[in-house]
Amino acid sequence: MRLKVAINWAGACGGCDVSILDLEEKILEVVEIADIVYWPVAMDFKREDLAALAPGSVDVGLFNGVIWALVVGGIAFLWFKEANIGIVIAAAMIINLVVAALSGAAIPLILRKMGIDPAIAGSVVVTTVTDIVGLFVFLGLATVFLL
Repeated sequence: MRLKVAINWAGACGGCDVSILDLEEKILEVVEIADIVYWPVAMDFKREDLAALAPGSVDVGLFNGVIWALVVGGIAFLWFKEANIGIVIAAAMIINLVVAALSGAAIPLILRKMGIDPAIAGSVVVTTVTDIVGLFVFLGLATVFLL
């Protein structure tokens, strides 16, 4: 019986998506021991596909981004004793994680079309995108909800 894996990739930063830029050959090693039953960043899966799976068909589910956003937002709330700060931080992280996942999936395709090796140039572009988006989203949300 093979391990079944569902991955909903949302890392805590651009570095998380940089780690998947050069996965094409390494993922074959995972496929030898496990069936990837859900991975929307890499394959054309929809949430309905995950919901349609039989109970017990997913042995491992990875969804670390939202969990970390909630943890960091919770810590901010406890530290500053202000719920709005925790909510702004968690929301900014979640938005940045979505952008990071999308850019981590799209940038390698764009770079390949341009004849550029994504393993070499991708990390700079993904990190730049997530840094810029993260800064503007956090400052924008803080301006709207905290000032």
